[in-house]
Amino acid sequence: MTEKSLYKPIMEELKTIFDRHYVANPVNYPHQSVPYGWLKNPHLEITAYGDFSDKLKELFNYHLFRTLYAEKLKPDIMGFVKKKPQSKPAFITVEVKAGSITIRNVLQAKLYQHIFKAKFSFVISPKGISREKLSVILENNRYLRGDVIIANDPYRGGGSHLPDITLVQPVFHQDDLVAFASNIAHWSGVGGRSLGVGTAGDSTEILHENPISL
Repeated sequence: MTEKSLYKPIMEELKTIFDRHYVANPVNYPHQSVPYGWLKNPHLEITAYGDFSDKLKELFNYHLFRTLYAEKLKPDIMGFVKKKPQSKPAFITVEVKAGSITIRNVLQAKLYQHIFKAKFSFVISPKGISREKLSVILENNRYLRGDVIIANDPYRGGGSHLPDITLVQPVFHQDDLVAFASNIAHWSGVGGRSLGVGTAGDSTEILHENPISL
């Protein structure tokens, strides 16, 4: 699987999400097949190849994009969304990765957000938490709407060491559990016997480094 093969399905999935959750409320009038003020969100385009519409070009610095593109630096997908028909377009940048997301990928996405003054910036990959790790995190947990499960113990769903914090949240459609949203990120401090990452050279057990399971 390559990043290029992911552009279109990820773009369509983002469109679906925004259509459902970030769309102007239509105002219905009699004898109108299309509601007044109707707006379909968002407008997204694959920009990884340097091509995009004039409509999109109006929202960011085109010359800056071309400069970055020449250095092989560019958001893979760009576009905008509106909350209301009269609202200012909220610009979106999306980075797509075929492999696991790294800290560098996150920082790169954040950099694009600042460069293009984007309202939303995403870095997306189909590589999530492994089933084995997820099963350990979720074992003995009841899944309730709004819950967030936090773990950093490498033996119970965390990352490679305790500063890698894993968060998992159940996703519901009506009353049915349909998916889990998850994220792993490195924290600069998790407590423990020493300042910073909590790792001390003379630690003799994992409890010295502050494992978390919530």
